[in-house]
Amino acid sequence: MFKVDEVDIKLLETILIGPKVHYGDLMSVTGLSKPTIVKRLNMLSVESKKLGAIIVRKRGDGIYVEGDKTELLKIIGNTHYGSEDRKNKILINVLFREEPITLQELADELFVSRDTMQKDFHQVKKTLKENDLYICKSSQGIILGGLEKNRRHLISSIINHIYDSSDGILDNQDKLDDFWSTLLDTKGVKEVQNLMYAFLKKNGIEYNNYKFKNLVIHVLIMIERVKSGSYLAPLEHNTENYILTETNSLVGQLENKFKIKLNDNEVAYLNSHIESLEDTGENGRTSKNMDKVAEFIKSYLSDMNHDQLLIEELTSHLSAAISRLDKGLVINNPYTMKVKEEFSYNFEKAVRLSKEVEKMFRVTVPENEIAYICLHFQSFSERHSELEKIKAVIVCTTGLGSSRFLEQRILRDYSQSIDLIGTFSLHEFEEKISKENIQMILSTIRISNDYNKEIVMVSPLLTDIDHSKISYALQKIRDKARLEDYLIDLLDPTRIYFKNFENVSEVVDFMSKRLIQDGLAEKGVTQSIKEREKIASTALQSVAIPHCQPKFVKKSSLSILVSKSGVDWNGSKVHLVFLISFNSELQKQLKVIYHYFSKLVSKKFLKIALKASNGQDLFDEIIDYLKEEETA
Repeated sequence: MFKVDEVDIKLLETILIGPKVHYGDLMSVTGLSKPTIVKRLNMLSVESKKLGAIIVRKRGDGIYVEGDKTELLKIIGNTHYGSEDRKNKILINVLFREEPITLQELADELFVSRDTMQKDFHQVKKTLKENDLYICKSSQGIILGGLEKNRRHLISSIINHIYDSSDGILDNQDKLDDFWSTLLDTKGVKEVQNLMYAFLKKNGIEYNNYKFKNLVIHVLIMIERVKSGSYLAPLEHNTENYILTETNSLVGQLENKFKIKLNDNEVAYLNSHIESLEDTGENGRTSKNMDKVAEFIKSYLSDMNHDQLLIEELTSHLSAAISRLDKGLVINNPYTMKVKEEFSYNFEKAVRLSKEVEKMFRVTVPENEIAYICLHFQSFSERHSELEKIKAVIVCTTGLGSSRFLEQRILRDYSQSIDLIGTFSLHEFEEKISKENIQMILSTIRISNDYNKEIVMVSPLLTDIDHSKISYALQKIRDKARLEDYLIDLLDPTRIYFKNFENVSEVVDFMSKRLIQDGLAEKGVTQSIKEREKIASTALQSVAIPHCQPKFVKKSSLSILVSKSGVDWNGSKVHLVFLISFNSELQKQLKVIYHYFSKLVSKKFLKIALKASNGQDLFDEIIDYLKEEETA
């Protein structure tokens, strides 16, 4: 086996790029001494010869390769670039290029075979299509077509993807050099970063790290594209042409520093980035529609639990977001996938709100923005993190006297967990009180359990033993409500399928058709699920969680599909599909259901599902798995 390290790769790349290089070139690239390079080339020459490639070293002539380079190129390509890296490298090359290039030329640049390049290019075209870009073919090769705005947005997304693990532009210098050295001036990266730091500090503009990074990347891409003569079109909804004084100052600095000329459109886009740096609207820069947004948020939240802080946070964030989106600006969110996976309940809330925002303000809200909105709902949940209160009554002999003391103790000690409806005599309770919404009965007297409720016998003084009994009863009620009533009852072994499909559309068609046949959903359910997928993919790693609007659901259910070969779910390979179809009657229990359901969206459960052979087996495994997770 031909084993090489990163230094060997750099040596081989430099030689192969050729046509001829010298020891000075190799010393400059690697930082190694000539004797060390000679030793490495001796080893590489022996191994390369076995592959049909001869490394020639001639004094006064140079160093180059003769013979069949195919296998050598494969080793370099496979060692140096993974498929994702190659795809990004190809995309960046095409996105920045203004002249046609052939697939063979791209293959040569990445040191891969033409077959590998053709496979990679299939994924490249898919990514381009998702970003409203396309490939034009000619006798000279291929060239990119589409709007400059979309081109820059994709470039920004790729760069952000590389730096998702970093708060600083230059924290991953090696990767920057590797990917952008032929396209972006790495010295210029540092210069732009320092210039922006100084600019923001001088003007007292507040920002967070991610927005700062997006701004720096925007400026870097702008500089490179303007140098090549490629300019942005006017802002789509630019009704005003007001440019901040600070923006004009920054434009002057950039033009002088990098010897470029920014036209009005470039200045307008840069101005929009400066305006959207802050989430707050205190300085009037983020949105002139804050009052309208505030009224919209208050109205939207009126039918659900909320507090004033949630209203203020969503108003502030959405005012800035709408302003950005209205101008075609999209910021990166490195935690989008993590947010979708860990906060699925609140992510769905964010999706629904985003849909209404799109209708009201005529903007398109991307998934990155939805994830940011989700975090505001998540913060609200954490501020009010107490579990849903258990509805209870106190029953005693007369409903007076010592029972009042018990009532006060319950209200004091269990205000976060018990919703005390009232204190009643046995006669009042039996004859006058509706039992439908009561979950627990605290009684100082022995009563028969004809109501199928949790009954706890306590003393009027509420002793330590009584506290233990109440705590146990509360947990028992929650466990039963959450696990048995809310989730397991939604499942049915006959709605657990083991089938292979090609894509998301086939899966949705099959699973929704079964819901309709079983009388669980209306005909519009299929389109509803597909429309939801268009808003934001429900794929999370190897699991997908499609769902529909409640109005199309006759009876709530949860269907499962296991695909051992995997399904193409809008670019993600999915092996496990949970089709959630909940009607409006179940909406109040959604938080509890998602609490348990999130335990199934894991690699651990995926392995269990893939080993199961039929619906009943997996149904039993789910019950056992959830119980184990609760006691773990």
